[in-house]
Amino acid sequence: MTRQAYNSWQTVVNESIVRAAVIIYMMENGFDNQHIQREMLDQVVRDFRWMPELVNALRNYIGSRSQYPTLNDFYPEIERTLNEYLKKEQERILKSLK
Repeated sequence: MTRQAYNSWQTVVNESIVRAAVIIYMMENGFDNQHIQREMLDQVVRDFRWMPELVNALRNYIGSRSQYPTLNDFYPEIERTLNEYLKKEQERILKSLK
């Protein structure tokens, strides 16, 4: 991600959240599915490969505002989501090397 000027994990996470929020906005405001899918794929191709998982997590956040009044309160769930994604990717990579 440093190639894209994201020099810290905090910047990567925050930029990921912004990009996921754009996709959620599109979903909630009548954009056609093809346009939304293209946006999701664009993010994955730009090395934000965890975007589908993050979009799902943030949609859960939207539905759980009484439990998570602020995004800061939800950060542990974002961390869990990203760690689960990384674990699955590592398992997938290791499986391919057997």
